[in-house]
Amino acid sequence: MINYYKILGLENGASLSDIEASYNKLSKELDPANNDNLEFFVEEFALLQEAYKALTGKEPEEQKEADINTSDISDVFDDSDTLVSILKIFKQSKDPKKAEIIESLEAFKSGNLIYQQALELLYKKEGVSSIKSYMDKQSISKDPSSQNAVEPSETNIDNASKNINSPLKQPQKDHKKPRNKIYVFILLLLVGLGTSYLFFLNKVADFESLILPTIERNILVNKDAEKNKWESKFRKDYPRLKSYYIDAKSNEDEKLNFDDAIVKTDTIISFLFFSKKFSFKSLDSDYFECAYYHEINRYNKKYNKEFISWFKKTRRKYKLKESKLNELIRFVKNNPLNASFPFNNIENDVDTNCVKCISNYISSIELNQDAITDFDNFVKSYLKEDQLARTFSAQSFINFMDDLEKLEDNMSKSTKKALNKKASKSKPNAITLFEIDGNSPKKYPFLYKSKSQYKFNDLEVLGEINYSINKQHYKKSVLEKLVDDLKKQIDESYKTNSLYTGAQPYSYCYGKNPYCSIPDGYAECSFIDVQASSNSDVIVIIKKNNKVYSHAYIKAGGYYKFKLGNGMFQTFFYYGKGWNPDKYMKKSICGDITGGFVSNESLDKSDPNYLNHSSISYTLYAVENGNFNAKPSNKNEAF
Repeated sequence: MINYYKILGLENGASLSDIEASYNKLSKELDPANNDNLEFFVEEFALLQEAYKALTGKEPEEQKEADINTSDISDVFDDSDTLVSILKIFKQSKDPKKAEIIESLEAFKSGNLIYQQALELLYKKEGVSSIKSYMDKQSISKDPSSQNAVEPSETNIDNASKNINSPLKQPQKDHKKPRNKIYVFILLLLVGLGTSYLFFLNKVADFESLILPTIERNILVNKDAEKNKWESKFRKDYPRLKSYYIDAKSNEDEKLNFDDAIVKTDTIISFLFFSKKFSFKSLDSDYFECAYYHEINRYNKKYNKEFISWFKKTRRKYKLKESKLNELIRFVKNNPLNASFPFNNIENDVDTNCVKCISNYISSIELNQDAITDFDNFVKSYLKEDQLARTFSAQSFINFMDDLEKLEDNMSKSTKKALNKKASKSKPNAITLFEIDGNSPKKYPFLYKSKSQYKFNDLEVLGEINYSINKQHYKKSVLEKLVDDLKKQIDESYKTNSLYTGAQPYSYCYGKNPYCSIPDGYAECSFIDVQASSNSDVIVIIKKNNKVYSHAYIKAGGYYKFKLGNGMFQTFFYYGKGWNPDKYMKKSICGDITGGFVSNESLDKSDPNYLNHSSISYTLYAVENGNFNAKPSNKNEAF
């Protein structure tokens, strides 16, 4: 709805007197007759009168200056006359007509600056100061008795005859009189130019300070009115539409930016030899009508029955999800030549005009059957490449699982735990691990070239389409490096860890150590004494009949005495630094043996020794005259 108060520059509910005062002021400012009859002044003046009539209920009255026989002035001049044209008319007219012109200008000079200036210039030219003096001068020029007429006489005739034979006297030239006339002319010209320029400046100032703000204010009012008008029509014509016809504040996603309805318009303010160009805001009269058709075409583009039917058939034909089909359509539209796919734009007069005022205007559309045919070829090509990528990814995952299983066979609990934690805190599984370890899906580029390298019905087919497909690519080296890095991190955390002397870290598998004591008494026991080196901790493992019989942890420099029964015994020495309780050692009948040193590992053994109520001592550092020569061993043998 148009806000007529705003057009008059008033607040809503302004009084009748305020309306009258504002109208009288603006009607003078916007009167086309006072503004070279420019088109925008005609429009603004009509809108001003409409607002006055709507708010007061009465027709606008003619301006007071026109109350004095307005029909009389039209007989002499019209609204298009300028100062120059008035002076020209006066010059070409005969004396009676000149008097009529003077009288008309005098009668209507009030409120008309051009008439005032013309009258001043004519008075100066005629050498009078008022209409009365002008009329008196005209009366004198018409009365012969008022002139200094000389009757011919004999004396004059005689004088004339006498002068016939007398030498001619050249009259002396008066150089001052013509020069004075030039000076007066120049002065009058300068005065006229100065007066004209001052008038021009005043006209420019009035336009900038009064007229221009009013015009731009009214334009905003008109913009809202036009928008509401066409939006209401669109809602009525297309009630199913819920959210399209909105101001997007930008031209993204085919949305409209209503600020585009405001355009720059140039006008020129001129007077005689002076002119100045102005740029101001104006309303594109076609914008909101074009917005209406833009929205219709977009609406039809989305809800076109043929399009919906083709979309559903294509989904069913290739067993595609809606999101996947839309993705393939986007691949096609990425080529600028296919921006309107799967539609053809239909040129008509409306669309041709609207493209000029809306940058992203959607033209009338219909399905492009040739492009759709080519799209089918593209989908087939894509699905083929996609299936190959899926097969490749599946095989990569199988390889990953196989390698992971092998690595886990020799992986400590702590390493497995760290590996799962790295894969996912909430969902530790091989799939997420596979994706995180630098082996996540990679986009591999592909290029589809239209098989039809010719044109159908002067319309190009799809041409080249660039797209990408995810493909899982597994590298064993990445997984191995990850496991090694985790092992190093874990070993670093245990590098200073140690157990107490006498600890039995493998008791969960081998059971507690046998202990020979009363009632049997020490006399029925055999003993093995071990003095550890100060350089390394050691796990001593004693096997009887090729089975682990007893074991103990001895810290560097420590001493431990094994109290055994009688039989054949072989002793193993597992050296190292930094105890990791979760380190994997080997599989056993009791399950995985875990617990080992993180650095400086070595494993030796002694020869088998038969003990029967006897003992043997091992000193694990060099001693003078020592007789113990250790032999190398391994985890499989020792454990």
